[in-house]
Amino acid sequence: MAVTLISTLAMSWWLGQAPVAGCTTDSECKGERTCVEGVCRSPAGRPARDRDLAQSTRKFGDKGVISPLGSISLGYTSYNGGSTTNFTFAPGLLYFVIDNLAVGGQIQLNFQSGGGPRTVGFGLGPMVGYNIPLDSRFSIFPSGGLSLNVNNNSLSGPGPSTSATNTSLYFDANVPFLYHVGNYYLGVGPNLFVSLYSSAATGGPLGTASRSASRNVAVGVSTVLGGWLPGWPWNRGPR
Repeated sequence: MAVTLISTLAMSWWLGQAPVAGCTTDSECKGERTCVEGVCRSPAGRPARDRDLAQSTRKFGDKGVISPLGSISLGYTSYNGGSTTNFTFAPGLLYFVIDNLAVGGQIQLNFQSGGGPRTVGFGLGPMVGYNIPLDSRFSIFPSGGLSLNVNNNSLSGPGPSTSATNTSLYFDANVPFLYHVGNYYLGVGPNLFVSLYSSAATGGPLGTASRSASRNVAVGVSTVLGGWLPGWPWNRGPR
């Protein structure tokens, strides 16, 4: 009899936890169970389902969204007597502190080689952006920031070798028109470049010399490729 009682209690507990098919409203489910997709389920899995639902309905620009982004450019220039090849890689990371307002930073790696001086450069700086949704597929994302760059130029040949280190601080602003596909986006738009400070130190067989380099303002077109995550993986909680 004891075995029968234990078996009955175990069966009752299992029936209380197991999904029961055929419901259309919560009133058709017993106890605290609710109707989820036509099945009565216990509330034990509700927090995980609620979290998954919230994550699945998030979008680019929502508070807490993380957006890795960046650009890669490859250029080739040919001129009388030679040519140069330039490669630039600029990855970044943004975090939406409130809806549509993101802060973050970007680094830049630049390499140039060819008939002229060989250049190796590195830069980094903060950036901020604001997302303006147009519909589910399109948005405008004005962004800008400061960047401190250091480039080393070296030239070797039949004569004495020379080198120069250029240090520059500039402001860079972009207004790309973004096209969203799932958790990815691609954008293109106008770009403004303003050199705030620039200096160069040149070294050679006769010693070193420092001078202020020319400052400039440039307008162009830039592209951006990125994606987004609904939040930091370690903050999503246990399932």
